[in-house]
Amino acid sequence: MRRLFLCCVAALAAVGPLAAQESSQRPVRIIVPVPAGGGTDALARKLAEHMAGTLGQAVIVENRTGSGGLIGAAAVARSKPDGHTLLLGFTGILSISPSLYQSLPLDPQRELEPVTMLVTSPLLLVARKGGPIGSLDDLLRLGRQEPGPSYGTPGKGTSMHLTGELLTRTAGIHFLHVPYRGSIDALQSLLGGQIDTAISDVPFYLPYLQSGRIQGLGITGARRHPMLPDVPTFAERGLAQLDGFVSWQGLFAPSGTPAAALDRIRGAAIGAMRSPELRAFMVGQGYTVDTTSGRDFKRFIVEDAARWGRVIREAGVRIDP
Repeated sequence: MRRLFLCCVAALAAVGPLAAQESSQRPVRIIVPVPAGGGTDALARKLAEHMAGTLGQAVIVENRTGSGGLIGAAAVARSKPDGHTLLLGFTGILSISPSLYQSLPLDPQRELEPVTMLVTSPLLLVARKGGPIGSLDDLLRLGRQEPGPSYGTPGKGTSMHLTGELLTRTAGIHFLHVPYRGSIDALQSLLGGQIDTAISDVPFYLPYLQSGRIQGLGITGARRHPMLPDVPTFAERGLAQLDGFVSWQGLFAPSGTPAAALDRIRGAAIGAMRSPELRAFMVGQGYTVDTTSGRDFKRFIVEDAARWGRVIREAGVRIDP
């Protein structure tokens, strides 16, 4: 009997190391809730590559799209909270959706645990070169006439649309929103003269600004973008209410993920973003690398959601996913 007891104890003692070994051999999945090929997808793949080296295990990227990112976010929220399934989340999912939608497949702030912010970008208003609007002053002047200029965005309820709504109300102008299926569609209409202006984040428009096909009119934030020194902030034209609005992306885990697993993932992600290679790549794309994490990241999301929520309520924007 004593021999049997000792054998059982030895077997149980071996379970812990074996389970840990099995866990470390399982790949970590980063769910990207938008189609492959865009800036968010590129960030996830670069991040996965660097994190894999730190973690010593495979990190794979899986695109799961639909409903403005909510389908992918809900899939992560429902996954096992063991540190093996993560979300590349962004402004629309965490800060905007709680106020925008009549119903949601998840409660993003309750069911997703912030790991670390990754990058931020101001929001940028642009016009085509040689068009009727050559400056923010032109826009404000023409906006005092009906029906006013038009602006294209990648869809109703996006941070770009809501920035236009905020600009409309703050400046007291007529500014017609034209929603598209994506930023590239809005850009094509802008270049073709079907719309007067468009709004997106800096990384999307940066190549077209550098090629001279479009020009920047105004940008959110308290200071000018280092790669766009000739584009004024909205605050410089007396529209300081747009200062605090940015587009951001970050890493999330399902709520209930153990602290040890969160710390391990957070350390790998922050280390990746601070590596000279990845930092240089993201800065070159027009992003600002920001690794605000833990409680500070959670606090930022709460405050950011309050900012966007006010815009949504004042503009009366509501949609179903």
